[in-house]
Amino acid sequence: MRCNRSEKSLLIATILLFTMLLPVIQPVSAAGGGGANDEDMQAQNAMAMFNSESEDTTVMWENVPTGLIYISERLQSSRYLIYRHDAQMNTSMIMNNEIPYIGNVSACVGPLSGCPGQMHIFEYDLPPSQDGSFYYGIATNYHDIVNGTWTMLAYMVLGVSQIGQPINEYTHNITAPFSVNATYYPGLSQTKIDWINLNQLTPGVLIETGDNAYESNIYRHLAPATRENWMFLDKTMVGNASAGVSTFTYTVPPGTDVDAFYSVTYTYLGYEDTRFIGGVNTMDANWPVAEDNVAPGLLLGGVHATFNAEPIGGTGNTTITWTDNFLEENAIYHVWRSGAEFNNTSDVYVEHIAAVPSGIQSYNYQVERGTLGYAYYAVTVADARGNHNSMIDSSVRDGPIMENAFDPWVAEPTNVQAEYLGGGTTSVTWIDQVGAEGESYHVWHAWTKLSAATNLSLEATLVATVPDGVQYALIPIPIDKDRLSYYCVTSVTRYNHLGATYEDTRFQQNCILLPVNEDTLAPAPVTLAQPMLQGGQRTVLLSWINSLAEEEETYTVWRHLGTPFEDNETGNISDDDGWEIMIDNYAPTPAETTILREVYLPAELDRYTWYALIVADEWANSRDSLSNRSNAWLVHEDTTGANAEVTIGLEGEEGVTSGALKGGDYRLSIFSNEPLQEFPLIHVFTSDYDSATGTGNTFTPEQEITRATPFLSSDTHFVWDFPIPNGMQTSDLVVEATLIDDAGNSRTLLWENWSIDAASPTIELFAPSYDSKYLYGDD
Repeated sequence: MRCNRSEKSLLIATILLFTMLLPVIQPVSAAGGGGANDEDMQAQNAMAMFNSESEDTTVMWENVPTGLIYISERLQSSRYLIYRHDAQMNTSMIMNNEIPYIGNVSACVGPLSGCPGQMHIFEYDLPPSQDGSFYYGIATNYHDIVNGTWTMLAYMVLGVSQIGQPINEYTHNITAPFSVNATYYPGLSQTKIDWINLNQLTPGVLIETGDNAYESNIYRHLAPATRENWMFLDKTMVGNASAGVSTFTYTVPPGTDVDAFYSVTYTYLGYEDTRFIGGVNTMDANWPVAEDNVAPGLLLGGVHATFNAEPIGGTGNTTITWTDNFLEENAIYHVWRSGAEFNNTSDVYVEHIAAVPSGIQSYNYQVERGTLGYAYYAVTVADARGNHNSMIDSSVRDGPIMENAFDPWVAEPTNVQAEYLGGGTTSVTWIDQVGAEGESYHVWHAWTKLSAATNLSLEATLVATVPDGVQYALIPIPIDKDRLSYYCVTSVTRYNHLGATYEDTRFQQNCILLPVNEDTLAPAPVTLAQPMLQGGQRTVLLSWINSLAEEEETYTVWRHLGTPFEDNETGNISDDDGWEIMIDNYAPTPAETTILREVYLPAELDRYTWYALIVADEWANSRDSLSNRSNAWLVHEDTTGANAEVTIGLEGEEGVTSGALKGGDYRLSIFSNEPLQEFPLIHVFTSDYDSATGTGNTFTPEQEITRATPFLSSDTHFVWDFPIPNGMQTSDLVVEATLIDDAGNSRTLLWENWSIDAASPTIELFAPSYDSKYLYGDD
C-alpha cells in the first residue's frame, strides 16, 4: 500500500530532526580523511532512509558550512551527483564511471547567503524486484565558469558524503497490466478501456482463481498519472474487473467534454502496484481520450420552409433553409420532417430526410406524389463527433407547411346520405374515399351546410368516427329536439406522412344536399275529458280533442286498478307496473276533431279505476307524465244494479217486510242501498192478478207509470200510498220495483211476503130437520 501524503510529510520531518542531531552524535572534523577542506565542497552528513510503503529511498545531506564567500560562489555553479551501489563506494569507482549516478541536483539553490549548510533532499524511486543492502553517496561536480571545465570531486567519505552503513531495500516485482488504451464511442457515450494482462505476457505469474486471484482496478483522471503524482492525483475508480478480463466499458455521464486518461492497476495479495514503472499501465500523457457528449446548441437565425407545387409533374418541392453554426467545424446539419408538431427528433413519427455538410445551408425536399397535409420541418446540428441534441423548440422548426401533391384526386368520400329513422336515431351513409387505405371517417353535424370557409369549432360538431369499410354511422339524437340537420363526412388518413393524418375540410362533395328533419320532441300532453260511466251499457266513455299541433300522431289509453299516484297529483306511466294498455296506438282520421272511445266492462262490477291518455307523434316520441284530472282520471266503474228493502204499514205505523194486511190505508216504503237516478217504477198487485182474464186485483193503475216518490227529498228512501179495501178477497200481495242507480244500472226486484186479509169473518148456523139422523158410535 502506498503511503499517504501525511505519512510522507511525517517521514521527511523525522529525517530533518535526525540530521539536526547528527553533528552532535557523529561530529566531522577538518582532518577527517579526504575532502576535509571547504574547497573540496564535499557533501556533509549524508544519510538515507527507505520507505517500504512507497518503495523509494530518501537521501539527505548538507552543503559544507563554509564562511567563505568564494566557496559559496563555487557551490552555485556546481552539481551534486547521487550514486547508489550494493557495495561501499570509493573515489576510483566514481572517477572511472563504474557506477552510474541516479540523481543530478544543483549544489546551491537560491541566494548566495543561503549556500553554506544548505540542506538537500533527493527521493529515488527504486526499480522493481530489489532485495538487498545499498550504499548512497554524493559527489560534487564543479563547473568552472571562467574556463568552462567540469571537475569531479568524489571523496565518498563514510558518514560524510557516503552513508555510514548500507540500508536494506525491498521492492515488489512489476504487478501491473500493459498497454492501457481507451476508445470513446460518441453514439453510445461510452469509453472502452483495453489492456494486456500480465499473465498474457508471462503466463502463470499471477493467481487467477480462488480467494487470492488478482483484481483489476480501473481509474479515470483528467491529468496524466505518474509514480510521483499518483498519491495526490484527482482520480475516480470507475470500475473493477475480475482476473483474466482485459476490457471495461465506462458510460460517460451527460454534459461531458474533457480529455481523459485511464489507468489500470492490480490488487494482488493485498498489494496495489501504483508505481507506473515504464508507464505501461496508464495511458500515454500525450494521447488522452477525448470524451465529448455535449451537443452543439440550437441553430440561430431560425429555420424556414416553403412548398412549391409542380402541376406538370403532379408533385412538389419544399425548400428548407437555415444559417450554419460557424463555431462548429466539420458539423453535419440534419433535416427532419413530420406531419405533426414535434419537440424531439427521436420521436418515431419524425422522419430524417437529409444530412447536409457545412456551408450549404439549404435542402430541397421532393414531396412524394399523393402527399396531402401539413408538414413541419426542423434542422439540428451535430458536431464532428456526432453529438446531437434531439430536443428542439420552435426556433429551429417551421410549420405547418401545407403540401398538396394529391390533386386532382378529391380527398373526400362521396354519395353522403342521411335519413332519420325515428326512435332518436339518424342513419348517415356514404361511399368510402378512393385512393386511401386504412383511413377513418368523421361524421359532422351542423345547422347549416358546411363549406371551406366553415369554422368547425364553432359551427359543427363531431358526432362519430368510423373505420374504413363500414360506410355508415347511426347517430343518436338528443331528446326533446325538433330540428333540421346537415351532415357531412370527412376522411382522416395519412398521405405519405409519418405518424400524422390529414383531414380535408373543404367540403366539396361530402355533405347532404338538403337538411334532414330529426324529431325527438315529445308532443304536448292532450287533455282527457272526464270519463263517463254508462252503467246500463256497461261501458266507460272516453273523449278528447284531436291535437292540431301534430300530424299522424297516435293515442294510447292506459288503465290502472290500484293507486298509482299515492298522495300525489302527478306521476309517470313508468313509475308503476300496474298500468295496462286498454287502447293501443289509436290513429284518428284527419276528420276526427273530437275522439270518442268506449271501454267495455263486465257485469256486476263495482270498483274505482284510473284512466290515462298518452299521445305519441309519428316518430313515437311521447311523454309518460300524468296529471290528475288533466290526462288522468279516477272513474267509479259500477255495473251492479241497486238493491232495496220494502216495507208496508198502515199510515202512522211502522211498516213490515212481511205479514197479513187488513183493510186500511197503507204506505209502501222502498229503501235503496244506493242513490237512484230515477224514482222507482213500481207495480203492486195481488198474486192472482191477471189483466187478460180480469182475475185478481192491481193497486197501481194499468197502462200508467207509477213511481214512488222521495221521502223528504231522499235519494234512497221512496214511498207510495195505497189503500186495501175492507172486504177485499184474501190473496198474497206482490210488489215489483224497477230501480235505476246513478250509473244507469237498472234492476227489477220482486217482493211477495205479504197476504191480504181484509174480509170480515162470517158464521153459518145449521138447524137439524126432522129427517136428520145423528149417528153415534160406529153405527
